[in-house]
Amino acid sequence: MDNALIAAPGGMIEAGGSDFHVRRYEGPRERTFVLEAGLTMMSSCWGWLAPELVRFGTVIAYDRAGLGWSDEREGLRDSKQIAEELAPLLRRLALTGKLILVGHSMGAFFNRALLRQQPELASSVIWLDPTHPEQLPRSRRMQTFFFFLEFAHLLAARGLPTITLRMVPHLGGLPERDFQAVKHFLKNSRHLKTTAREARAWKMSADYIRETKLGATPLLVISAQKNALRRWGEYQKELSGLSSKSRHVTFTDMSHLSMLAQREHALRVAQEIGAFVNAL
Repeated sequence: MDNALIAAPGGMIEAGGSDFHVRRYEGPRERTFVLEAGLTMMSSCWGWLAPELVRFGTVIAYDRAGLGWSDEREGLRDSKQIAEELAPLLRRLALTGKLILVGHSMGAFFNRALLRQQPELASSVIWLDPTHPEQLPRSRRMQTFFFFLEFAHLLAARGLPTITLRMVPHLGGLPERDFQAVKHFLKNSRHLKTTAREARAWKMSADYIRETKLGATPLLVISAQKNALRRWGEYQKELSGLSSKSRHVTFTDMSHLSMLAQREHALRVAQEIGAFVNAL
């Protein structure tokens, strides 16, 4: 599938020898949110949340290398490498005000890797249903998902009709343009290849960030309980303990994806984020 079939909603920014797709939402310049999507996701997954966050600051949503409209890069796709690629992009963007890192799911891995490399970078951190380093070895559901992810990539790489990942219907609540982009890329050979490479690097990524704590950096963790993995509540509580200044909110009626894909849920998430940053 050709990426040009769907026009990029943002602009292309060169950083570190590659072009990254960046979608910028202008808001108050006193703070900037940098959004880091989870595994398989890209900038379009923020279709509801990003426009809401502009009430509180400027918002940056981007595609990691090889995902969405961004150039593919060789080498490892572990958290260390991804953080090293993001740093020059942030410098090129010349962001103003306080920097707030926002990570959904595995995006929290990449946030932690960036903070290991630049501990003073962020004024605060926000995690939406963040991934825990120990969850993959203990979750058959996740291991099955990784298997189907590899299978989908192999089919797409051979030009064969690929399978629709089970997560796709759960993203149908996104704004139509964003949903069509996500659906397109979740059958795109290059996007699936990069996603599979990120998944294969799970252990390396987890090992790299495992000891990274946030100290006194303010942290907001918003967890979703509906259809959650086994021991999910324990994992979320443990992650919220990485900062001495943390707030942990759990929504029992939200799922891992609905907190982004369902407008009503995303609005409630945005309200929690707004209350958190305004109180700092």
